[in-house]
Amino acid sequence: MNKHELRQIIKEEISKALNEPTSTEVYKSNPDVELYKVINFPNGGLQDKKVKDVLNTICLDAYGQGIDDILDDDDEEYTKELEGYLNRLQSRKQVYVYPDGEGSISMYNSLENYSEGYQSEEEWGVESWNKI
Repeated sequence: MNKHELRQIIKEEISKALNEPTSTEVYKSNPDVELYKVINFPNGGLQDKKVKDVLNTICLDAYGQGIDDILDDDDEEYTKELEGYLNRLQSRKQVYVYPDGEGSISMYNSLENYSEGYQSEEEWGVESWNKI
């Protein structure tokens, strides 16, 4: 492969990447098993507005309150835990978010990383996804 061919391939890949949809979409499992799927989860940490918007959407749906209400100023440990989940995401193209019903949230790229018996959408009982 010569330099010209390599440049052409790089241009095509960049063009493809730029044309991919980048809007964030949030889906809730159906039937409702408190599992959410986020397509194109925004980059950044908890201080990033787009990240907070996604987490607010999920927390409002799951708990009836926003992420700031859940993240108590006195609970630095939980804030660090959430930041840890965000930092460990290998990709943000598809992220599963599980609010446990007690005010805690976990995030994974793949359900295979969750726990035994809950490693696929089928094992969670998900039949379809509803956009929220």
